[in-house]
This record gives sequence, structure tokens and C-alpha cells, in this order.
Amino acid sequence: MSSATLTPNSGSSSVLVFDGVKMGARILINGQEIGTAADQFRRYTFPLSPSLLRAGEGANTLSVIFDKQVDCGGRWMSCTGGWDWAPYSTTSEGGAATFSKGIWKSVYVVNYRRTHRL
Repeated sequence: MSSATLTPNSGSSSVLVFDGVKMGARILINGQEIGTAADQFRRYTFPLSPSLLRAGEGANTLSVIFDKQVDCGGRWMSCTGGWDWAPYSTTSEGGAATFSKGIWKSVYVVNYRRTHRL
């Protein structure tokens, strides 16, 4: 499991973005699951509703839990283990070695304000 704190930007809407998660992860904010990541080749975005977030510096906890129960459908990069330069690890999915799991690209929050056309 990986975790970090985040602070909402008041008066704006927010989206949590994962550029790369390798894979089979449950994404939680303050203990509430907001989605899963099952394909390492995809960018994931999760809206952060105001009812989900708490006010204050570092008041919100992002948790990423890697869970064998998340069906990944075999979508992982084959060169991530078992080659001469990348040894096998102990993870598997449906009986096939999946090599490793983890956050391998950026994770960030995008804040935006809705505008209205006149």
C-alpha cells in the first residue's frame, strides 16, 4: 500500500490523475474507494467531490492498495520481468506472472473552475 496526504483548493473542482499505475490497485480517499486501476497502459482520472474531501492542510489521505482481487485482464508490459535485465518477482494474475506492481508515473491533482459563457 502507498499513501500520501493532499489539500483541496477551495472554490474549485478537483480531479485526481494517475499517469501510470502498474496494476490491480484500489484507489481510496479518506478510506472511501473512488475507483480501481487495472491497466498499466491507461491514464486514470477520478473526480474528487467536495463531499469526499475535508478542509485543511494535509487533511485528506490518498491510499493506493494493490489487491489480487482486482481483475487486470493480463494487461501488463511483458518486459517488466523475467528478462536478463529484469528479474521475476512474486506477483501473479490468473496464474501468469505479472512481475511487479506499483506507481510508475506521476500522480497529481488538477484543480479547475467552471466558467460560464455569456
